[in-house]
Amino acid sequence: MNDASVAIITTRLDAIEEGFVRHEAADERRFKYSHNMQEDALDKLASLERSQSYYEGERVIRGEAEKARLARDADTEMRLRTIERLIYVAIGSIMILGTTFALISQRVINLLSVHL
Repeated sequence: MNDASVAIITTRLDAIEEGFVRHEAADERRFKYSHNMQEDALDKLASLERSQSYYEGERVIRGEAEKARLARDADTEMRLRTIERLIYVAIGSIMILGTTFALISQRVINLLSVHL
C-alpha cells in the first residue's frame, strides 16, 4: 500500500467516524425526545387514573347519600300516611259526635215541644 491509498482510507475512516458521531448525537436526541414523550404520556395516564378514582369515589358517596335520602323520604312518607290516618279517624270521630249530638238535640227538642 502506498501513502496515497493510506491517506484515502484515513480520510474515509475520519468521514465515517464523523458520521457516526453525528448519528449518535441524533439518536441521543431522538431517545431523549421519545423518553420525555413517554414520561409525559405516563404522567397523563396517572392523572387519568387519579381522576377516575376520584370520580368512582364521588359516585359511591353520592350513591350512599341517595340511599340515605330515599330512606329518609320513605320514613317521612310513612309518617305522613300515619298522620293522614289519624286525621281520618279524628274527622270520623267528629262526625260521629256531631251526629250523636244532633240526634240527642233533636230528641230533646221533640220532648220539650211535646210537653210545652
